[in-house]
Amino acid sequence: MTIATILIEDSPTIRSELIPALAEFADVEIIATAETADQGIAALKAHADEWRLAVVDMLLKAGNGLQVLRAGRERRSDQYMIVLTNYATPDIRRKSGECGADAVFDKSSEIEQFLELCRQYSTGQTPQAANAPDAPRPGEGDEGSLDREELIGVEELLERVSIDRVLTEAVSGLVEKNAAAVRDHLQRHGPASKMPAANEPESDQKDGASGSTPENVPDGE
Repeated sequence: MTIATILIEDSPTIRSELIPALAEFADVEIIATAETADQGIAALKAHADEWRLAVVDMLLKAGNGLQVLRAGRERRSDQYMIVLTNYATPDIRRKSGECGADAVFDKSSEIEQFLELCRQYSTGQTPQAANAPDAPRPGEGDEGSLDREELIGVEELLERVSIDRVLTEAVSGLVEKNAAAVRDHLQRHGPASKMPAANEPESDQKDGASGSTPENVPDGE
């Protein structure tokens, strides 16, 4: 059975790779995508009666995945939220679970487990068989209330990571822009003209330095 899914991921490259993989291996149909926390929350609300799975990146173009998870805590028991992130640290895993994630997976090393869990959701199998990292359902366990100070600490970390990523992308873009300008200049004008070497006489004749007789000067003078 196809499972209606909202994909909250800010990378177009990852979306383009993930969507066909989910369709092929897990019978997942993407009904909406989002790049920011606000867009993700809006998508959850707009498709509240339709979606059964939400795949949430932790570091988004604006906001973060914890905000999306908290917004979906009041969902039905047959609706699931999975975090798929490059920042699957122990703190992120723990806080994601406390905010309502059903599982947390690392993009670089746990894609197979992620796809297996999605497949089991779509077929109605018991999700524990997917060996997903522990993440209690909303309201389960002894940690129903969040430690606000710890949560803020994690979100500050995510904000710093986001700023670092933006700066890295900006610097990379600037370097590429400068490199492109240099390539364009060379294509249009060719290499810079050869400059005279040190102590090399210049071609212009100045003050008779070449030894030739200046014009309009009578012989013998």
